[in-house]
Amino acid sequence: MAWAWFAFTDLILCIPCLLFLYYLYNNFLVSHPPVNFPIVGMLPSLLANVQQFHDWIANSLLVNGNLYFRGPWFSGMEYFFTSDPANVHHIFTQNFQNYPKGGDFLEIFEVLGDGIFNTDGDSWRFQREKLQLAMSQKSFRTFIAKTTRDKIENALLPFFSQTVEHDRVIDLQDMFSRLSFDMSCILSFGTDPGSLSMDLPVVPFGRAVDDASAAIFYRVSRPAVFWKLLKFLGIGQEKKLAKARVVIDQFIAEAIEKRKHEMNEGKHVCPDLLSSYLNDEDIPNSNEFLRDSVLTFLTAGRDTISSGLSWFFWALSQNRQTEENILRELSSARQNITPKGMITFDPEELDNLVYFKAAFMESLRLFPPVPLNFKAVLKPDILPSGFTLWKGMLSNLHCPLAFDN
Repeated sequence: MAWAWFAFTDLILCIPCLLFLYYLYNNFLVSHPPVNFPIVGMLPSLLANVQQFHDWIANSLLVNGNLYFRGPWFSGMEYFFTSDPANVHHIFTQNFQNYPKGGDFLEIFEVLGDGIFNTDGDSWRFQREKLQLAMSQKSFRTFIAKTTRDKIENALLPFFSQTVEHDRVIDLQDMFSRLSFDMSCILSFGTDPGSLSMDLPVVPFGRAVDDASAAIFYRVSRPAVFWKLLKFLGIGQEKKLAKARVVIDQFIAEAIEKRKHEMNEGKHVCPDLLSSYLNDEDIPNSNEFLRDSVLTFLTAGRDTISSGLSWFFWALSQNRQTEENILRELSSARQNITPKGMITFDPEELDNLVYFKAAFMESLRLFPPVPLNFKAVLKPDILPSGFTLWKGMLSNLHCPLAFDN
């Protein structure tokens, strides 16, 4: 009887605590600017909004365009977010040398190796020059146009046709992710994984890239000591990342060896990025450098294309008049009819569609595919907005509402 009384008393005492936590969660954490609590800092606010991270940060920046995020005490988790155009100009132009990517950045994104995304200084300038050279070649630009046209005609449009015919509901973002992944693989090393097909197969390499991306975001949103402990123990997201890296490395290594073998035998190869790099005598012929370069190119193309297209079509679904205007403008462009009766357009025709281009650019402004750009601070600096930055991480957010024009 006494135990029952104690259990009932504990239950009565727990109810107010739970109600208080519920009140705290809804009124101070979810969809609210971060609150700096003792000891834990703003981490509870971050964890409560991690599923809507970009929207949460963007809304927090609407007040004055700047946000100083403090994590738990002694965790070293300190970020400065800014969408102030003057600050952005200062960081990326006026005092660019003071803001490298930094050691913390390299640890978080270590799966990408020493590709252009992770490097600074001479290495960054060298890789940028070579990437621009490869992408400016006529053969590569023609290859991009052909790859895009073939994939849309032979995969995306037939899939949409089957979806309509069978009255099915699909995840449009998943479709665009599969489309951009296949295209990025073809443009990177001439291999089509075929993830966009009627049966929506699970491609191990694609799943590994997804797991790696999820683990990277996990690292960004948690104190370094926490994810490093998971890495040491080999559990959680870090365990998935380790397995994903094995799959990624093996897939790309096989593609590189296959391409080298084809070129040594004098076979005709695709004018993809890997072939361009192998034909360039100035570029190191090491598998590690090639692996890091093509992986960076692949992940950058995959995520940005799928994100940009998904947000664009979502924005169209919310603006019927804009959709009708685009359709009206498309009706005046020269159309191509595929053997299966599908309608496509040449890039040159779309380039002349003023309203369509303006609508797509506005979508990119409102929903930038790469909203965050991490930078470290080498020396203390005072930004134009008056904030003083000390040594540590800095994150620049391109908040669309801050750029009205």
